[in-house]
Amino acid sequence: MRAWPLCLLVAGCFQGVATVAKPTALELQLIGAYRNLDEDLVRSASVRATNGPSFETLAMDAIEARALQRFNEDDVLLLKGEGCLAETLAAKIVARDCASISDPTVARRRERILQEENRCRATILGWAAHELARREGRPEPSAAELEMLRQAYVRLVRDAALPGHWVEAEPGRFEPVPPS
Repeated sequence: MRAWPLCLLVAGCFQGVATVAKPTALELQLIGAYRNLDEDLVRSASVRATNGPSFETLAMDAIEARALQRFNEDDVLLLKGEGCLAETLAAKIVARDCASISDPTVARRRERILQEENRCRATILGWAAHELARREGRPEPSAAELEMLRQAYVRLVRDAALPGHWVEAEPGRFEPVPPS
């Protein structure tokens, strides 16, 4: 019987302790990173279902297009200021008759700018539409999304237009932006 009090004494010395540790900041960051990777995985899986170029290719093309736009920015503004270029409702620029176009150097530059700028705009708008679709887990943008982005781009360009720049007011009718 002497072991019995000893057992009670020993049993009283041990206590069951259960702790639930909260995740550390680093662990929470890692959990968030995994969630982001899972979301990207879903998006990339949906993009791989397309027959066109990969999203990464579209993104790189858009970056190159934006770099070319920035390079040509001064020429675009100069040609718009001289009335040699006009903005359309289709988010493109078109050639206009202007006094300085009689110079062959200006004519060549305008033609190069027209081709490059319109190609860049199409590339960037296409990438932006694919980005919207990708965020929603779809492989391709809808025609409505493309049109919505095109209209938004037209509004942005019109808001940035300087007095005297020509814009398409309605299909086939161009007018200069009035002074503020």
